[in-house]
Amino acid sequence: MRRFAPLVAAVLSVAAVVTLRPGMESGACAQDAVVPRNDCDERRTFTDQTCAAVRTSFRSVRVTPAGRGLRFSFTRRVARPVAIDVFQTSVGRRVIGEDRVFRRVVRSSPVRWSGRSARDGFLYARLQIRDERGRTDTRRIALRRRGGRFALRPTFYRATSCATLTSFKLERPVFGGRRSRSLGISYRLARAGRVTIEVRRGPRVVRRFRTATRAANVTHRLRLGARGLRRGRYEVRLRYAGDRGTVRASLYAQRL
Repeated sequence: MRRFAPLVAAVLSVAAVVTLRPGMESGACAQDAVVPRNDCDERRTFTDQTCAAVRTSFRSVRVTPAGRGLRFSFTRRVARPVAIDVFQTSVGRRVIGEDRVFRRVVRSSPVRWSGRSARDGFLYARLQIRDERGRTDTRRIALRRRGGRFALRPTFYRATSCATLTSFKLERPVFGGRRSRSLGISYRLARAGRVTIEVRRGPRVVRRFRTATRAANVTHRLRLGARGLRRGRYEVRLRYAGDRGTVRASLYAQRL
């Protein structure tokens, strides 16, 4: 039996290598998320759809316009309360930062809000849940209220993502306005690599930040000035290139 011990150990070690998936070796993915090998395309490029975290406290989150208000619904992986907040970020063409106009902590969904405390402009809803280990899963949904009714807007916040791009978010879904408020951009990597960020209005590139090698496990922050930019929707596009492939992601904000 002792003669076969080295062979058994070798077989087990090979099996362990075969079952190891990209992201598991780093342990740096937010919320312990792991990206399975079959979630990468042939060019080793991760996409927004396939790089979603697979271990978060929320299973799903949905915000739906309902009459003149909103309907919040969610499903969870943990039996913990959910905090729902809505923040007003602009009124007309004035960017006001974050003014909380609704808050409720609940244990079940759906939850309805009349929307009466909101004004026409841009807002965002934030849903948060904290698991037994104290890890917070946060979702943000951009909204616009016009004529007393809400509509969903393109995302300005990418929460838990694939193991390489741990987080990527914009300060708020709106910038500019009468005082030309700038827009904060931040991201965090699990592995060092070269990052390019460009800002587009439609197909046209209007700003490009210098491509540079960025360190891992550090929150990198940039600011997009509003002066010289026309009113409209802008796309902030990030591209990461490293030794294990590339990551691409886009977020959106409205220039008032």
